[in-house]
Amino acid sequence: PPLRDRTDDVQLLASEFLERFSSQNGKKITGFHDDAWQWVLQYHWPGNVRELKNTVERGVIMARSETIQLSDLMPRHLKHTTDVPNTVTINVGSSMADAQRQLVLRTFANANGDTVRAAKMLGMDAADVRRELLGLLNGGGGAGADNARPGRRPSGATAAVAEAPGKAKSGKKK
Repeated sequence: PPLRDRTDDVQLLASEFLERFSSQNGKKITGFHDDAWQWVLQYHWPGNVRELKNTVERGVIMARSETIQLSDLMPRHLKHTTDVPNTVTINVGSSMADAQRQLVLRTFANANGDTVRAAKMLGMDAADVRRELLGLLNGGGGAGADNARPGRRPSGATAAVAEAPGKAKSGKKK
């Protein structure tokens, strides 16, 4: 399961990384400031353990006191905004279902929880967005997993991705 779903592991790993990097950098850092801990536990960690490790290492290096402050941890691109980032990074080799899941979740967050607005932004039906979210809440892969069945045409946002390669056959402009 993704790191964002394993909050207890985030705490253990962050503490371990803090101890390791404090020792490696010759710093006496005793822990995280409360708001820094809060951010670590609430951040969605799209890069999983590697991102957490790099973030804690950066925090140790940037720390100017005995505790890591929130400003020591946060990447520059997140420091000046409290909004959900409006980009999705999908690793090569990710399944279409994972890509759709990330896209639906991020768009839903940017739409402030409004499924109708999120559906319009995604080019999907509101019912499909709700089905995807319910699938995730119930511990399943979401509705996007159904799109992977042979013979079934993907709906909504994945349909545009699935059809795009056919459009790229000709290098000539029409």
